[in-house]
Amino acid sequence: MFVLLATGGMRDLYMDEYPGLVGARMFPMFTSQGQYPGEEVIFSLTDPIGDGAEISRLVEEGYIVRTRADSGGVEPDNNDTSRFEAALSSGAHTIATDYPGPVEGMDYWVEIPGGSPSRCNPLTAPSWCASGDIESQGLS
Repeated sequence: MFVLLATGGMRDLYMDEYPGLVGARMFPMFTSQGQYPGEEVIFSLTDPIGDGAEISRLVEEGYIVRTRADSGGVEPDNNDTSRFEAALSSGAHTIATDYPGPVEGMDYWVEIPGGSPSRCNPLTAPSWCASGDIESQGLS
């Protein structure tokens, strides 16, 4: 799946340059809510603390949602995982980070608890779901 992480004028410029992508089923738009009514497939709500309830609502309605665990170095500089914890509990399908592993001299990094790196969605997965059900573990 190809996802365009652009909105507004930048999205429009891209679509003008490549009109064959308009309406393509394998080209879901990555938009902010309400910007292109009826076209939203994947939502990007980057503040899981402020938008946590909205993220959860969209996930429960069947949309794919992306959020961020950190931004601009603020969380890593303060070893603050509250944004990451909010992202985990929101049910967002994708949690972006600039720190996916240990960095020398820093205590902050993001690891999905019980995941490898995926995990069952806390809002929508069946009760029997385990990380091993969605990932091939031990295969190279």
